[in-house]
Amino acid sequence: MLKLGKLARARATAVAPPRDLLSWYPAAARHPFPFLLESAAGGRWSLLGSNPYAVLVARGEADQGLLSYTLGSDGRGAPLIMTPMGGTRLPVSCPGIQDAQQYLRMDGRPVFKWAIRVLQETSRQVLQAAGVTKEDIRLFLVHQANTRIIDAFAEAMQIDRQKIVVNMHRYGNTSAASIPICLDEACAAGLIQRGDLVLLSGFGAGLVWGTGVLRW
Repeated sequence: MLKLGKLARARATAVAPPRDLLSWYPAAARHPFPFLLESAAGGRWSLLGSNPYAVLVARGEADQGLLSYTLGSDGRGAPLIMTPMGGTRLPVSCPGIQDAQQYLRMDGRPVFKWAIRVLQETSRQVLQAAGVTKEDIRLFLVHQANTRIIDAFAEAMQIDRQKIVVNMHRYGNTSAASIPICLDEACAAGLIQRGDLVLLSGFGAGLVWGTGVLRW
């Protein structure tokens, strides 16, 4: 897989999370990130890297832009990735903090299988709708959640790994910022040129997903 070594350069004012984000979760204030994953065994680990990001969308030529896309959600999968406390259903409370309800919880095995399936299915859908093949795609920019997910996706789709951008070895899982960061790094490295086809695919808690084919 393509591993870019150049750090992304900011091209616009970045949109960062609120500075007092940690104050929402007093019990987590001693940790570098509020997004901690709690396992069934009781251990806790930082899951998400902290990266601000912004994407500027401007008018292009008639042949540029999205050729096809698909968006979807399936609320039946909500319990698979969730933070029990912190929303309107269960606001932050001292008893909840004592019970560790402020930590992200994920059922890894079904999420892993679902992510691979949704990547394959939606990629095939948008490729067919755009009237192109995977060989026509210059780069695949997918959510940087897990290298095993990306490996399984590449193998199932028989995609040249040199076409898949990976930066998890530097940043970890940067959540919603992962595709914009990959896009910025690919552009900075000269890997995307005017007229190239790019496939982007993101997925996550909800369960939600979005995949599209873009002509740069």
